[in-house]
Amino acid sequence: MLKITKGNVKPVFYQLNIKHSGNYNELNSDEKDSLKKVLIEEQHSRCAYYMCRIGMDNSTIEHYIPRSNDMTLSLDYRNLFAVCDKTRKKPRDMQTCDVHRNNEALHIDPRQQNDIDTIYYTHKGYIHSDNEEYEIDISETLNLNCQMLVDNRARTMKTLAERSNRRQNREWTKEQIKKYLEKLEAPDDDTEYAGYLIYMLKKRLSRA
Repeated sequence: MLKITKGNVKPVFYQLNIKHSGNYNELNSDEKDSLKKVLIEEQHSRCAYYMCRIGMDNSTIEHYIPRSNDMTLSLDYRNLFAVCDKTRKKPRDMQTCDVHRNNEALHIDPRQQNDIDTIYYTHKGYIHSDNEEYEIDISETLNLNCQMLVDNRARTMKTLAERSNRRQNREWTKEQIKKYLEKLEAPDDDTEYAGYLIYMLKKRLSRA
């Protein structure tokens, strides 16, 4: 995960709130797509939870506070994310994000940097949190440690390392690591699994 920064309410959200009196259930498919497009762009085409690449055809709109809990937030821009919808037809143990979550409450909040700062990763690709409630959210509610995601994260770091070492024919220098970190932490970066890569590179930098 990385922090999702919510700015001013986007015009399309304001317009549809007025039109439908804040009721998400009244939106037609085209109107939902117009909202999802804005959310995907805001998140640089990455799932809000596990940071895989998403587009219009493999994502859905996620309500951080579910509609079943509070319909008054169903069209609230700050309550909505774009998340991966690739696992909907997979077995339960392979489902992730809102597909696995259903309407379970979440404690970890991608909008809060303090929450994101509790997250850490292992070199094998597992994601965890120092906070017990957040750990349940990550590992159980969102199922972000299913083997597919673990393997994908680890593979991303391995690929980055292999590409770097092939070009340099030597171990990474501090300057090289800092250059990668600068790219990954740029506001417009769209790298998949960037949260994992940033954590692992900072760990490597501390040992360099």
